[in-house]
Amino acid sequence: MFLAGISEFYLLAALAYAATLLAKPAPPAITAGHLAALTLTALAAICGAIRFLELGDVLIWHKELSFYSKHLAMPAFVILALWHNLPSSKTRSIAIGLLTMSLVSCWLNFIYSLGALSDGIIVSAILLAAYTLRANRQVFVQIILALALLLSTLLWSALITDNSLRIGIFHLCLGSFFVLMARSLRTSATHHKVAAPAA
Repeated sequence: MFLAGISEFYLLAALAYAATLLAKPAPPAITAGHLAALTLTALAAICGAIRFLELGDVLIWHKELSFYSKHLAMPAFVILALWHNLPSSKTRSIAIGLLTMSLVSCWLNFIYSLGALSDGIIVSAILLAAYTLRANRQVFVQIILALALLLSTLLWSALITDNSLRIGIFHLCLGSFFVLMARSLRTSATHHKVAAPAA
C-alpha cells in the first residue's frame, strides 16, 4: 500500500495550501469552521499515511476520521469558503440548509449506509458555488474542473483493480479538488475586494 500511503502527503500539502487561502477578513466563526474542516481531513490523511505505510495500528482512527471528513468536513469546507461570496439572504439560507443536511446525513449514516446522500450534498454545495460565481468565467471553470476531479474518483474506482493505486489516485484527485476550490474562491474574494472601491 506504498502508493496509497505516499499519496496522503500530497493530500496533506494540498490541505495546508488551502488553509492559507481563506478570504480575509472573515467572521471568526467562519474562519474557525473552515480551518476545523481542513484540520479534520488532515488528521484523517495523517492516520491514512500511518496505516497504509504500516507505521502503526490506526485503522479505527482512520475510519472514524474519514467518516467525519466525508460527511461533515467536505461540505463545510465548500460552504464556509464560499460564504463571503453569497450575494443574498436566500443563497445564505440555501447554504445553511446544506450544512444542516450534512449534519443530518452524518447522523443517518451512523445507522444506515447512505453514502450517496452525503455525496449529493457535497455536489450540491459545489454547484451552489458554481452558480453563485458564474459571472467570473475563470472561477466558474475552476469550480467545474474541481467537481469533475471529485466525480472522476468513481470512474477510477471502477476501472483500477490495484487497491494501492486506486487509493493513491483518489488522494491525488481529492487534493487537487481542495487546491482548485480554495484558489477559485480566494480569487473571487480578491476580485471583489479590488473591484469594490470602483463601484
